[in-house]
Amino acid sequence: MNINYSIIQNLIGFQGIAIIYFHVKTLDNGMEYILHYYDYPISNGTTERNNHKVKNIKRRAYGYRNSRNWEVRVKYKFLCS
Repeated sequence: MNINYSIIQNLIGFQGIAIIYFHVKTLDNGMEYILHYYDYPISNGTTERNNHKVKNIKRRAYGYRNSRNWEVRVKYKFLCS
């Protein structure tokens, strides 16, 4: 998709705000991938959520005396959620 950015700037009326230009340019560059999601609705959101949970437990587990306690905490978190 090639977009004429001067036309978009005139339509929006924010010619002095550069962030609008960069926002539209970013959308234009990624539009193909954004539209692919609707054809193939596959996401790595579940994996990212699990990684985030483990990292949070790891941050809070600084005071654990051994790694076994940390492993139990991670397993408990995933069984209860």
